[in-house]
Amino acid sequence: MIKKNVLITGGTSGIGLGIANAISSKYCLVNLSRSKPKKEIAHLFSDFLEIDLSSEEKIIKKTLGILKSRNKVFDGLVCCSGIQKISSIVSLKEKDLLEIFQLNLFSNVFLLKNMLRLGLLSNGASVVFLSSISSENPDIGMSAYSMTKASIDNFVKVAASELSDRQIRVNSIRPGLINTPMISSERAYSEKFFETENLKYKLGMGKSEYVANLVEFLISDSGFWITGQNITVDGGRGLS
Repeated sequence: MIKKNVLITGGTSGIGLGIANAISSKYCLVNLSRSKPKKEIAHLFSDFLEIDLSSEEKIIKKTLGILKSRNKVFDGLVCCSGIQKISSIVSLKEKDLLEIFQLNLFSNVFLLKNMLRLGLLSNGASVVFLSSISSENPDIGMSAYSMTKASIDNFVKVAASELSDRQIRVNSIRPGLINTPMISSERAYSEKFFETENLKYKLGMGKSEYVANLVEFLISDSGFWITGQNITVDGGRGLS
């Protein structure tokens, strides 16, 4: 059986790597990231391109043009690249605000737009954006991050409507807190914070594979009748 092609962004670390591990045996994964995959995970990807997704649209378009020249057509798009910066409103820096919007929001919009214009998405394809529970219930210091994720959740609904005539499904996943390298490197997250936060998760703290399981379902034929949805995966955090 010929494997379907799936384009993934940020598949070399964090939740993206967890997703790549979960689906690489069933799909031919092409990764877009700032750096090429390390030797120990290179086998997960059939191809990759190095790109800073916080670049302007013309760089994203040029990179996708390379995939078109390689005759790539994708049945799935999974967008995992993103950054998080915690800051009070009065301490927000213009540079940081622009950077987080560029990577978390604009790059995803430009990616989907140019894949459609270049004919890189097949009819019946599935698109999955990684959002966050912060899009609806943000904590203190999360204004910039939560705005980008709320925007993605709304973009999903418009995209799902516009692309329904091609039966292209578009959804977002809102994970709860998962201790990825992005989270562990954030100085605002102390050991005490994690202890307190852990008590709010009815089913325990999150793992990348919990998100990966849902991604695998959504990009498969089993997820055919699901589109325009913002799906929360939070181990009961929202019940607190």
